[in-house]
Amino acid sequence: MKRMGLLVLLALLVLLIVFPVPSQLVSARAGGSTGGGRSGGSTSRGGSTSGTRTSTYYGGSRRSSSSSDDNSYAGFYALSLVSVGFASYSGLKFYRKKHYELSQPHNTLPIDTHFEKEFSDLFYQVEEAWSKTDMNMLAQMMTPHYFNKQKRIINRWRQFGKINRLDSLAIVDLQYEATSSNQKRHVVVTAQARDWFEYPHKSKAYNRAKEENAYIERFKEVWELVDSPTGWLLNNIRTVDLKN
Repeated sequence: MKRMGLLVLLALLVLLIVFPVPSQLVSARAGGSTGGGRSGGSTSRGGSTSGTRTSTYYGGSRRSSSSSDDNSYAGFYALSLVSVGFASYSGLKFYRKKHYELSQPHNTLPIDTHFEKEFSDLFYQVEEAWSKTDMNMLAQMMTPHYFNKQKRIINRWRQFGKINRLDSLAIVDLQYEATSSNQKRHVVVTAQARDWFEYPHKSKAYNRAKEENAYIERFKEVWELVDSPTGWLLNNIRTVDLKN
C-alpha cells in the first residue's frame, strides 16, 4: 500500500512538472473507466466501460488555439486520469474489504452430532449430483428458486462445452451460524476438493491433463438450509473469503 501511494505521488509530481496547471483551466468533459467484480459468479465492467469512455468526444467550451493551451489541457487530462485511477483503486480496496467482512460467518456455534451426520450426507450428495450434472437429484435437495439458479449455471457451461468436475472431496470442519428461526439452519462448512472443468468435445489426453493439473484446495462456505416436509433443503451457498 505504501509503495502504491509513493508511486501515485511521484506520478503527480512528474505530471505537474511536465504539464504545469494553467491559471485558467480549459473546460472540457473528461472520460475514464470504472471496474468492479464480485466473488463466485464475478462480473467485470472494466473492459466494456473503458472501451466506451476512451472514445468519448471532448467538447464543451474547449479552446483550440496555441500549442501551449493544448499542452496545458493534456497535462490537466493526464492529472485527472491519475486522480480517477487512484480513486478507483481506493474504491476497489474498500469494496474488497467490505465484501470480505460480509462474507465471514458470525455468531458461530458447535454443531451437534446428530445434525452433523445429516448435513454431511446432504453435502456429499449435492456435490456428487453437481459433478454428475444430475438435475433430478439436485431438484430434490434444493429449493425450487435455488435449483433454477444452479440449473442455469450448469446449462450455460454446457453451452460453452464444459462440465464442472469434483473429486477427493472431504469435510474438514462444521459449525453452526446462528439464525433467527428454527426453520432455518446455516452450516459453516470447511472442506477440500479437486475442482476442474472437463471438455467433452476435446480429446481424452487434454481432459486427463486438466484433471491431473487440478490440485486439492481448501474452501469455506455457509450452506443456508430451510426446513420442508421432505427434510432440509439447500436454499443458498455463501462463499467465505479466506483472505482479504
